[in-house]
Amino acid sequence: MCVGGSLRKMLSVSEEGIVVSFNGKLHLANSFGGKQRVQFGDEFQ
Repeated sequence: MCVGGSLRKMLSVSEEGIVVSFNGKLHLANSFGGKQRVQFGDEFQ
């Protein structure tokens, strides 16, 4: 079983020259051997 996702959002205001971006990722992998791996990361700029 493998589940993955991505979320990207960018907001820009041209009057003040402000750019805000959001990037989030969520990955989940489960193998049949009983091993599990979970990765979660967020990045703010």
